[in-house]
Amino acid sequence: MHLTRRSALAWLVLIFLVAAGLRLYGLFELSPPGLSHDEVANWLIVRRIFNGEHSVYFPYAYGHEAGFHYVQALFVNLLGSQALALRLPAAFSGLLGIAVTYALNRRLFGRSVALLAAALLASLFWSVFYSRQGLRAISLPLLSGASAYIWWRAWGRRDEAPPAHSNRDFLLAGLVAGLSMYTYMAARTVPIFYAGFTLYLVLFHRAASRRRRRGMAAFWLIFALVSVPLLAYLQMHPEAEVRVYEVNEPMRDMFKGNFRPVVDNFVDILAGFGLSGDPLWRQGVPFRTVFHPLLALFFYGCLLYSIWRVADARYGFLLLWIFTAFIPSLMTIDAPSTIRMINILPVLTTLPAIVMHRTAKLSTEIGRLSTIARRVWFIPLLFMGILLFQTVHTAEDILVTWPGDEDEVQFTWQTALRDAAHYLDEQAVGEVAIGGWSPESVDSPTMALYLQRDDLTLHHYHPLRALVIPAGATPQQPARLLQPAVLPPHPVLAAELAAWGAEPEAHGRFVEYQLSRQPEPEPDYPASVAFGGELLFLGHSLDESCRPGSGQPCQALTYWRVLAPSDEERRIFFHAVDAQGQVIAAGDDLGAPALHWQPGALIVQRHELAIDGGAIAGLQTGLYNPASGERLLAPDGSDAVRLQSTVQPTEARNSGG
Repeated sequence: MHLTRRSALAWLVLIFLVAAGLRLYGLFELSPPGLSHDEVANWLIVRRIFNGEHSVYFPYAYGHEAGFHYVQALFVNLLGSQALALRLPAAFSGLLGIAVTYALNRRLFGRSVALLAAALLASLFWSVFYSRQGLRAISLPLLSGASAYIWWRAWGRRDEAPPAHSNRDFLLAGLVAGLSMYTYMAARTVPIFYAGFTLYLVLFHRAASRRRRRGMAAFWLIFALVSVPLLAYLQMHPEAEVRVYEVNEPMRDMFKGNFRPVVDNFVDILAGFGLSGDPLWRQGVPFRTVFHPLLALFFYGCLLYSIWRVADARYGFLLLWIFTAFIPSLMTIDAPSTIRMINILPVLTTLPAIVMHRTAKLSTEIGRLSTIARRVWFIPLLFMGILLFQTVHTAEDILVTWPGDEDEVQFTWQTALRDAAHYLDEQAVGEVAIGGWSPESVDSPTMALYLQRDDLTLHHYHPLRALVIPAGATPQQPARLLQPAVLPPHPVLAAELAAWGAEPEAHGRFVEYQLSRQPEPEPDYPASVAFGGELLFLGHSLDESCRPGSGQPCQALTYWRVLAPSDEERRIFFHAVDAQGQVIAAGDDLGAPALHWQPGALIVQRHELAIDGGAIAGLQTGLYNPASGERLLAPDGSDAVRLQSTVQPTEARNSGG
């Protein structure tokens, strides 16, 4: 297929228009259908940057390399705090990654292969999916691919002297490769790739390597210098990499001599390109293969061809890049993991593009025996059909299939909170309590990003653990509790709401409870004890399971009134003690984080104790700081309240027997 510069430019513009449409259409809310927990965690890191906290690595939310978050901070500064500002850096990274793929492939295999590779990547579900989320992973293939392009520009042609700009380009390639280390965890394979590729070139292309040894040395020098701050931080803070340890069980098994998990992962990874894909909804449509059958055949075929042509530096480069990109998924659980293998993207579509190009060339030769029309149009039309099919299928999966009503997608992307925020924007409301999965961390910033108004006082709670009833409710302006429909309150808490006359009203993905007044709690055992001037203990209730030997967890409710907000974390302890006052069972919890307390609010906290037939003398409760373990004191100087209960002391049980 011969392409003029003008026709290539026209095709490139069309490719980028398609790519932009797939990555930008409905980006705010259509797909993904809400803000994921990880996106909100990124937003919290951006807020830390605005508050003056700067680092090469942020040890929050399992640890984050800093580079992408500074770009997000720039967009937030320009556009304000909204989901679009968090996602646009990823969308632009995906678009620029297509340009990098085109430039890299043009240098290696020519203009036709480059256009085909760019077109395939533009419409590839994998690339589109991660380009639409405010996550840092998609920035890795952009920078690593750019470093590879600059490397090859510095290398020049093997049989010629290095270009005049070679040393300068090697330095630039090292700089960009070093910067790629600050994108995503999988970037740790970038130095592995370059070490392997350097060794390959020295062994198989000695003469060309000798002519470029100064430039290659300069590459490694600047790469190391740029990477040092990050490596030094991780060396000094090994705890920051806790997530790596949580998922690298296959690697640990391998070091113990058990290679089976790694081998299984390798098989699953290879199968993922055409047989069976990533099984997780949070990483795409489950089991969707990377390529459809014909493109998968092209991929596997060119992979074998690359092994046969491994002596050619271009194919050696492809193989080393692909297999080092496999490593993060190979050594961790849940293979094949598309996000951990994301560094494959700069060369992923190169393999089917090479086959398509060679097929087109072959058809031209064969076409001499046929008509001109067939020779000119058949193969291009076939390939256009493949690209059109992939584009339509990707659009359908991205915009319709994936953001549907699957529970995992609705949970991870918090669509119920999005819908609740839209509902509140349209209501004349006072105080509102929001039930969600992450009241301690994610729920509040999620609502702040979604709400278009700033006059609401929001309380936050976990419906399985607690209830929060705001103060000041009136028939004209009732207190509202909104929570996801798939996260109903625990039955004992639901019974409390029903007793207060609050019935659930369905609003699609969320449920609303309304209370025209704040109820007066009626615990089985009333009390009135203030702890630290922050919470007033109002009493407790126990169910029938709270007796030794019942065989059931003891369900208990404690009732509290907020006296004053707290700027420190708090937790309620609820303990079963023996005759010496030693704790033998604990049900510590607080499903209404202190960060969101408002004076006058009523908190109903659920506790669960495993009470067996042991020597239980009674129950006690109080309030403490979980960070320090320090208990807050009552006015009389005590740090706990001894509770009445159905649990009988050991002596009483024995005398009764």
